[in-house]
Amino acid sequence: MLLRHLTNSTAIDTIDAGRAISMPITQEPAEFYSIVVVGAMNPRIHHPIWYRTIDAIGDQELSSATNPDNAENPVVTPVYSQFEIPSANVTVSCQPDRWEIKTTSPGCVNQLIAIASKVFDRLRETPVTAYGINSVVNRRTAAPVVRVALAQLISKLGLGLPAENALGPRVGAKFVKGDHTVTVDIRASAISDEMVFIAYNSEYKPPAVSQENRIGYFDLGALLTARVPVHQLEVEEMVLGVVNGLAPQPSK
Repeated sequence: MLLRHLTNSTAIDTIDAGRAISMPITQEPAEFYSIVVVGAMNPRIHHPIWYRTIDAIGDQELSSATNPDNAENPVVTPVYSQFEIPSANVTVSCQPDRWEIKTTSPGCVNQLIAIASKVFDRLRETPVTAYGINSVVNRRTAAPVVRVALAQLISKLGLGLPAENALGPRVGAKFVKGDHTVTVDIRASAISDEMVFIAYNSEYKPPAVSQENRIGYFDLGALLTARVPVHQLEVEEMVLGVVNGLAPQPSK
């Protein structure tokens, strides 16, 4: 599968991690995973029948996505398209500058890669300016109340922030890690007082146009296949560090 990278594209050239993974906090799932591709998209074609035509989904998924009992599925307009595949726990959405596929099941992540690979193999002329891999996890900690524990840790940074009466302590960071940019959001979970919410976004730029590749084509499927496992490992390392950091410290 090949995609084209245009250096003079006017499409959005960054992935907003908050936008890519945002969801109503009252409906926060325990886990959430997505792949986002930023570039010049055409929402009109993103209908489940087209996905079946290019073998991105099978007959069972097509039937699930077009079930007449779900009156709101699919939605296809010139500016926004979305359809759910309940049987696969997968949702696809497309806007003029952004395509996304997501799931709440870690066991479906490989299917996200497979569908994205098929879609952009067919849409190989799409000018892409960035792509991202997103994970959201809610993990149980040893802290009785994560909100309090997180506020206490923040208060020790010497920034003048109080540890008491914190309503929504939150830690955010953005940094370069190898060949990609990472954006992290850490806060108390809406699911349980003892759980911590961690959102982890890995943003990649397409390979640069070179002397050997003047047209700018690249294989997004191969890149996702290689980089999603790296992303998953980074997420688990981050989760382990956060959970250990929130553990109550023994009294001296």
